[in-house]
Amino acid sequence: MKHDTLIKFGAVSREIALEMARGARKALAGSFPLENLIGISVTGIAGPGGGMPKQTRWFVYIGMSAQGGDWVWKFLWKGNRLENKVSSTDAALTLLLYYWKDTFHLKLPDFESDIS
Repeated sequence: MKHDTLIKFGAVSREIALEMARGARKALAGSFPLENLIGISVTGIAGPGGGMPKQTRWFVYIGMSAQGGDWVWKFLWKGNRLENKVSSTDAALTLLLYYWKDTFHLKLPDFESDIS
């Protein structure tokens, strides 16, 4: 991710999630064709604790970059720290599955999506 983006938007932001997902995809492009790669990122505050004073705890962005486009979703979990990490992992893998099954056009259940 770009230092300027980090300074301007902070580590827990839509912009950083997108740059991280794009960066993960590009990092593997030396070994695999870029069109065959999918990058996924998770950035957030699992809570409790952590984060800056003005940042909401339990707030997470999940980014995905693939040949079909780039997307970012935002989530607000309500569990404890471990439960929120598990929820983020489940959401990222579910989004990947939706992409692979070509069902992005469907409304995603229980997700507050913020697709770019």
